[in-house]
Amino acid sequence: GPRYLLDVLELSAAEEHRLELPWHPNAAVAEPSGRWEPESTGTDEFVRRVERFVPGAPGDVRLSATAPNGATLALHLDPAAELLRAEGPGLPGSGAATVFYVQRARGSGVRLVAVIEASASAPVVRGWRASGDVIEVETVGGVERHVNISEGWDVTVEGATVELRGL
Repeated sequence: GPRYLLDVLELSAAEEHRLELPWHPNAAVAEPSGRWEPESTGTDEFVRRVERFVPGAPGDVRLSATAPNGATLALHLDPAAELLRAEGPGLPGSGAATVFYVQRARGSGVRLVAVIEASASAPVVRGWRASGDVIEVETVGGVERHVNISEGWDVTVEGATVELRGL
């Protein structure tokens, strides 16, 4: 923060598993270029019309939601994970179904990374990349480096490093 949030979800186990992370933007969503194909898994009494995203080009997978007041929410999602789109129950009391998204990954060690940017003005995040314990977020002002170390995180912005540690 304060311009964006870096979300890292990691799960490890002795055996392979499936990790699914839902995203519920409550606004009209602009989707990345590509196509949606029917997906046979995930449908139940609450979830229907599940589709899997096939990107039009390699690179950033970005969902952008715009609220009626003009505020935006940009989700820069992990391109290594599958992206699903489905229809499910809307907000309590609405009685209407709504579209939501799910990131899906499989393996014995799974990590999903997302950069979340909420803004009332022009967005600052252009993209991100990860290699091992280093995540670099490209902004309009340059590259900001986030490093996961055993004691916490180091974040380097414009040559200055901030150390984030626990108690």
